[in-house]
Amino acid sequence: MVKELDPKRLHRSFRYAARGVWHVLRSEANLRIHVAATALAVTAGILLGISGPEFAIVLLAIGLVLTLEVINTVIEDFLDILHPQHHGSVRRIKDALAGAVLLAAFVAIGVGALVFGPYLLATP
Repeated sequence: MVKELDPKRLHRSFRYAARGVWHVLRSEANLRIHVAATALAVTAGILLGISGPEFAIVLLAIGLVLTLEVINTVIEDFLDILHPQHHGSVRRIKDALAGAVLLAAFVAIGVGALVFGPYLLATP
């Protein structure tokens, strides 16, 4: 059975999602760093006049990093509730999550270098 689209329910869902993003943004310094890098990349893309497809690739890389950072925060918070004491398995899970964010950030840096590099090298 398909539910009918209820505008009030949809609005409420977006409000809850925005509240969640705002919470992570306020509580996680790493996400604020990623958002600052996002602002720089978007500004650079506009100023350098990168193409639409290039912008799409940059935005996908940014979205991957930001999404992983939020997921990392949620899972870490959940693990802290589940195991408030130090636990070796929890530490390994948290390290792996942080590693996933780091790998995505490296990929985003690589995408940025490939997209922005030719524009920066061509600029007098």
